[in-house]
Amino acid sequence: MGRSPFDLSDRRGFAPLGRRIGYAAFGLDLRRPLPDADRARLRRALRHRGLICLRGQQATLAEAQAFARSFRGLGRLE
Repeated sequence: MGRSPFDLSDRRGFAPLGRRIGYAAFGLDLRRPLPDADRARLRRALRHRGLICLRGQQATLAEAQAFARSFRGLGRLE
């Protein structure tokens, strides 16, 4: 299993969901714009494990859509 692309020394990061696929992300609030560094870490994590779970979010539909738009252009994940 590879190392998490998140720096876990801060309060944002990932915990693996399983041995091969997925991360649970924590410390992120989809209601607020993500800093570029956090967006880049999420993109790397998504490419690495193919699945990100963002539990406990209170985002509106518009906020969730704005978050999803930041991942345009990822293409196929293989």
